Amino acid sequence: MRAISSLLLLLTFVLVVSCAKSETTIKNEEKKVVPEKIELKTDPNIFPIYSDVYGGGYELELSHMGSKPEAKVRVYIWEGTCKIKVEKEDIYAGKEALHIIAGSGSWFGFGFHKVNPGSQDFTGFENGHLKFSIKAVPGAGDLRVLIKHGYQTESWLSLESYGYKADGKWHEISIPLSDFVPSIKFKDVNILLGIAQDKKFVPMSKFWLDEIYYTKN
Repeated sequence: MRAISSLLLLLTFVLVVSCAKSETTIKNEEKKVVPEKIELKTDPNIFPIYSDVYGGGYELELSHMGSKPEAKVRVYIWEGTCKIKVEKEDIYAGKEALHIIAGSGSWFGFGFHKVNPGSQDFTGFENGHLKFSIKAVPGAGDLRVLIKHGYQTESWLSLESYGYKADGKWHEISIPLSDFVPSIKFKDVNILLGIAQDKKFVPMSKFWLDEIYYTKN
């Protein structure tokens, strides 16, 4: 009888251990998240600058996060006035967005500079738009945007009239390229998009930027 009891206890122990291992395996399998495959759209009327939705753009490099010799667009932080990192959560579309944190000084700015070569021909985009999505924490400062062209001319405008709000929500911005003053020299665009504070600067303000592209219409 003692032998039978010992055998039953041993079998019970083996079953408990097996069940525990099975449960652990199931939990580990549940933790495995298969990344969503994103199929890039192609549209001859759209030139993507930073996008997970539209393909056909150039390799982009964040100048402070390692060199990419093949990059055709480089994000420069102007005079170290902010921090920029890639954000994988709370994005607008696709799989990532850019998270910008203004510095503690008196201004901030950064730009998407064309490199290798240093200009882009946007002939055919004269009636188009600059589009992007942006989010800012409540109380963040005002913003203005830049397109630099002809290697010397800077065309700025305020985002206030184009739907920008510092309310913690994503907003789609669409700016007619014809609104920029002076008029853009589309043959030689050097900074595809620059962003800086406008009239009101709030140190340490936080912004998110996603889905940046030009359209022909």
